[in-house]
Amino acid sequence: MTPTRSLWIGNIDSSLTTADLMSIFSPYGPIESLRLLPEKECAFVNYVKIEDAIRAREEMQGGRVGNCIIRVGYGKADIYTSDAQTMQPTRALWIGNISASITPAALQAVFAPFGAIESARILTHKNCGFVNFEKVEDAAKARKEMNNKEIYGSAVRIGYAKVPPKDSTTSKIGATPFGLPFSSTLSQASTSMAPWSSSVTSLGGNSVSSSAGEQESSLSSALNNSPGTYETVDLLGPLVMDDKLIAFPYASSLPPIPEPNLNRKIDQSRLREIRKRLDSHTSSAKDVESAFHELYDDSVDLCSDYIGNTVIQKLMERGGDSHKLMLIERVAPHMASIGIHKNGTWAIQKMIDCASTPAQMQPIVNSLKPFAPPLLLDQFGNYVIQCCLRLGPQRNQFIYDAIHARCWEVAQGRFGARAIRACLESQYTTKRQQRLVSVALVHNALLLATNPNGSLLLTWLLDSSNLAGRYRALAPQFINHLSHLCTHKLASLTFFKMINQKVEPDARDLLLQGLFMQDQVLEDVLSDQVHGVGLIQKILASNYIEEADKGKFSERVKLMLGKLQVHQVQGYRRLMEEL
Repeated sequence: MTPTRSLWIGNIDSSLTTADLMSIFSPYGPIESLRLLPEKECAFVNYVKIEDAIRAREEMQGGRVGNCIIRVGYGKADIYTSDAQTMQPTRALWIGNISASITPAALQAVFAPFGAIESARILTHKNCGFVNFEKVEDAAKARKEMNNKEIYGSAVRIGYAKVPPKDSTTSKIGATPFGLPFSSTLSQASTSMAPWSSSVTSLGGNSVSSSAGEQESSLSSALNNSPGTYETVDLLGPLVMDDKLIAFPYASSLPPIPEPNLNRKIDQSRLREIRKRLDSHTSSAKDVESAFHELYDDSVDLCSDYIGNTVIQKLMERGGDSHKLMLIERVAPHMASIGIHKNGTWAIQKMIDCASTPAQMQPIVNSLKPFAPPLLLDQFGNYVIQCCLRLGPQRNQFIYDAIHARCWEVAQGRFGARAIRACLESQYTTKRQQRLVSVALVHNALLLATNPNGSLLLTWLLDSSNLAGRYRALAPQFINHLSHLCTHKLASLTFFKMINQKVEPDARDLLLQGLFMQDQVLEDVLSDQVHGVGLIQKILASNYIEEADKGKFSERVKLMLGKLQVHQVQGYRRLMEEL
């Protein structure tokens, strides 16, 4: 097989994420792109240099990754040239290696937080897309933040592109014309619903054809004015991301654990003696103080030691406030890196649990805050962060700030999503903090809905948060992407949750009109036998929909099935019988 800079990795563990594969294969050299295909149990890794790909294949072939022995071969060489990566900044971005399932509107939604967007389009046959910003600086910021990040399951690569003329258009199916503002696209998409949606208003009384700006304002209005059972409902204010929190310079990775001190005075046998003495019921405060002075100089090393970490824990449990403060201040500069070590994490968690004064708590917060996102993503680090919840709302606020600022980055991780959920459900979490995270969840709803980890957080928002306005907030985010969401395994479940409720019927009605009264959407959903048809069946059987509406929707489905000519297809038989 001829070597290329593209590797095919087969028989991969289904639990692995794009981030996991990136961490495994990036040590061999810079990676241009990575794409994971979990349904086919394989992935593709494109290196920048062919020699890095060769070395990675030689070393990883037949190796164990997760619970599986992987196979590694060379893939088809990517003919993508580096022009987009090397040209001078422009306000147009080229996005490569995009998911086949993403739509122009979804691509627009992903990049909208970085600034005003003029247009977007997708070239499905080339697996790439283009986004035109109105300002060069917004495009540069988007490229810096999103390059090599995962979007709809694919790690994209981003470069600058030539800015097209204002009047240029494209005839590609499913593409948004260049030069056409996104708000106009929204209006056009909703025009086909006009005969049926005159009574269906989005938040604040605006019609479905509201511009993006109007939708933002109406979302804010709904969250402020929605009736609810909580007295703290007024905390559900405007759905605006906090630019100051987003701008905080969080670390993208964790520093290595400090190198062990080769001249350490304490050996393992001595550590066992000290631990035995501290465990004894007859040990006194003098014994604790003696052990503290003997171990203090080596306390950083001992935190990650198999026996040493247990001794440090004993000192934190039994030491006085001054001793605890000295240990915390000594370890604080290395707290993040030690916190992800299999031994060190227990020492760090004990320090946080035993911190009882403001002087002891503040160094912990200061040391962990810059590393909060990568800690949340780590199997041990996320528990270190969760230990900080008990420090109280003033000191644990850094956790929610980090989740708000890096929501998608953290939520797509297996440990990250579950850590976020644990924080949201904690007894120490305030309604204001839940609201701060909920704003980020709504802004990232399209990405979260199609991610196996991120979807857990939308489930929390809908089922557990009890935040008034949550359905009304999500509905406008979904309304222009129904063809994709209703045919996606996970997103269709979230969509059905929003339909199967009576808490906010206007949000439910908006989505029902969007699904059943737009010909193209209904055709797309009914054309999907795997998830789309099943979703339609569940909706028509729901007790939350009026009988009159069911009759109207059923007629629409019958007409569309006749157009599709699928009456003899096995996958549609049950639906036809129910109709």
